[in-house]
Amino acid sequence: MEAGKNSWTESISRLEHENGELKEKLASCEAELRELRDSMNASKNAMNESNSKLMQENRELGEKLSCEGKLSEEEEEKVKLLKAIADLLSRIGEMEKITKEKDEALLGREEEKRKAIRGLCLLIDYHRSCYDHLKEMVSGRTKKKT
Repeated sequence: MEAGKNSWTESISRLEHENGELKEKLASCEAELRELRDSMNASKNAMNESNSKLMQENRELGEKLSCEGKLSEEEEEKVKLLKAIADLLSRIGEMEKITKEKDEALLGREEEKRKAIRGLCLLIDYHRSCYDHLKEMVSGRTKKKT
């Protein structure tokens, strides 16, 4: 009887320990998620700033090209730069799309963590109810013997 009680106490202790570890793991994952979001937001801001600068330069170069009738060697170089800027802008759009997909993936991970925690809570509740049932059975037998 005492061995069963110790075993049950050890099981509860182990489950509580595992629950604590999972809570710590959840906290670290949430911290990592916050860091990743902050990093992504900083990257977005930097891309938006560079995008704005490039667009301004693009407008300025376009105005200069339209004002002059002939293209000199410098102006041809500016046209090449404008094309390069357009390519960079398309790459920025692709990067923003990738960033959005990563953000959605991180949100999916959060939901998976919540499901895992719910499952662990259900498991703990199940073991507690089994413990309560066993305790009632043991206490019933003890009373009958005395």
